[in-house]
Amino acid sequence: MTDGFDAVIVGAGPAGLFCAHRLAEDKLRVLVVDLGSDVSGRVCPRIKEGECRHCKPCNIMCGAGGAGLWSDGILNLRYDVGGDLTEFTDQENARRLIEKVDALFCDMGAPEKLYGLDEKENHELKVLCAAHGVEFKKIIQRHMGSENTPRIIGNMVKDLRERGVEFMFNAKAEDLVIEGGVVGGVLLSDGREINAEYVVLCPGRSGASWANFLFKKHGIAADFGPVDVGVRVEVSSLIMEDVVKVNRDPKFHIKTETYDDFVRTFCTNHEGYVVEESYDSLVGVNGHSM
Repeated sequence: MTDGFDAVIVGAGPAGLFCAHRLAEDKLRVLVVDLGSDVSGRVCPRIKEGECRHCKPCNIMCGAGGAGLWSDGILNLRYDVGGDLTEFTDQENARRLIEKVDALFCDMGAPEKLYGLDEKENHELKVLCAAHGVEFKKIIQRHMGSENTPRIIGNMVKDLRERGVEFMFNAKAEDLVIEGGVVGGVLLSDGREINAEYVVLCPGRSGASWANFLFKKHGIAADFGPVDVGVRVEVSSLIMEDVVKVNRDPKFHIKTETYDDFVRTFCTNHEGYVVEESYDSLVGVNGHSM
């Protein structure tokens, strides 16, 4: 049994790391537990062997930085893209939060260059899209690139350790420790208990089914966000070249003619690569570019 933590965070992805950073600002004693490895240990055999070995856990999905460690590393600096922060706070505070997140990434070594700043190019693309019934969403973006993201996340983990945050990698959180209807920690798969005043679950996509299992087992009320059906489409780079010059990861919103369905583009990786992601018995795809 390990005692003395103010908070234990399950998951070292973006949510877990930023949660740890915020709690460390208040000098709380924090432990982050993750099923995967630290940045240096996240090596995918597919890179050398050219074939997925279905590692358990998957080094693409689990570990420091979460599923985003090997991603394109694009920061959409707009509060209503990739979700809407105004569902939880007002616009002014949402903007402040975006600025704070961006500033932290820059402190950790993110490139200074921003995309989407040219007003004339944005307007011309918006007009062109409107003529075809498509809405173009203007976004200022920072592109870190998959060659830089591991270094940036590594710097973030190092900074958190210097702030007193402890990490426990290659450790599986099995269950919650609950006494008298109050959560008091987590139970690891090796039988160890980690006691803490607060428990924050940030399991990410690969841990979503585990979290759902816990909620049902312990009768914890949970609310789930909508899930989009995604299709990754590969086209010649020439087709997207003029568009990505305006916006690195352009967002187009479309209402289909037949059923008036809402369709949006997401995660454009210009001249990039398709990456396989393993979710236990399921296989998904993602993408990244340098």
